[in-house]
Amino acid sequence: MKNFYKIGFKKDIYKKLIISVIILFFVFSFFSCYKGKYKLYKETRFLFDSFFEIDLFANDDIKYKEDINTIFDEIENLGNELDFRDPDSLISKQKSGETFEIPYQYFELFKVIDSMQRYTEGYFNPFLRDLILSYKDFKDGTVPPSKEEVKKLATKSQNYSIWFDPENKKVFVKSDGLLDLGAVVAGFLVDYAYERLNFLGYKDFLINGSGEIRVSGKKNGKEWVIGIKNPDSNGIISKVNLPSTYSIATSGSYERFFIYDGVKYHHILNPFTGLPDSKIISCSIIDAKCLNADLLSTAIFAMGIEKARQFCLENKIHYLLIYEKDGKLILDGSTEFQKIESQ
Repeated sequence: MKNFYKIGFKKDIYKKLIISVIILFFVFSFFSCYKGKYKLYKETRFLFDSFFEIDLFANDDIKYKEDINTIFDEIENLGNELDFRDPDSLISKQKSGETFEIPYQYFELFKVIDSMQRYTEGYFNPFLRDLILSYKDFKDGTVPPSKEEVKKLATKSQNYSIWFDPENKKVFVKSDGLLDLGAVVAGFLVDYAYERLNFLGYKDFLINGSGEIRVSGKKNGKEWVIGIKNPDSNGIISKVNLPSTYSIATSGSYERFFIYDGVKYHHILNPFTGLPDSKIISCSIIDAKCLNADLLSTAIFAMGIEKARQFCLENKIHYLLIYEKDGKLILDGSTEFQKIESQ
């Protein structure tokens, strides 16, 4: 009986070991297969005369494609609502000098717009539509508007007011200048896409809306590395490791501009003078929200070199200014930005 117990006991141990090995084998096989399917997908759409890209790590091809297509459709619909060039958009219905109601879904957006106007001392101004249109979309061969017209339109753009009805989540706008949210839409939509992807359970992704970027998680176990374009070439002049949830936006004078009588006219206007008088070539800003980074990059660019630098330092903004001095490109910014090309 004693020997039988020992033999039976040993057989029981062997049986349990075999079962454990089999279970571990299937568990290992399952997770190996699962891990192998976790890969990077990239989707790009041409929206609003530019591109919108999402890089995302996922396990399920079908679910990923369904989610991305849905988000792209939502982004396109929202963007069209905020594009004055669309005759059916919300913004196109505004009339100069009349009170204009903004619906509740844009309440938080206009709270940020109103706050940024004050924070940047008016260098962010969303009522520049007539002024910007006077430059004929900054295409080659354009003749700039007269000094008298520029002064008139710049003065007109300063006459505005925004007020809020928090109880009903409504915004009211009254201005002589018409709304142009071109410096707002990309950052707003990137943040929207970020929240939607996060809600759907995705952890590791990058959203790029015309150069305005927000990231989540990591790429292959490391922080996302974002390159800053060299204004003089197609190469990269600086890079930054962007932590999860953070954003970066860049405003530059090297894509939309024209030359007239040897003078460069770019699309980022000083709202007080109505002129593209900033000597900054590129301005990159890091912020937790892409909307904030987008607005700040435009406003800080418009300030000009000295005021931009002072504003960033006083407000502890993570920034990179690129401008030309003595025929060389100067990179002036905070330590997050690493120079990777000699000038």
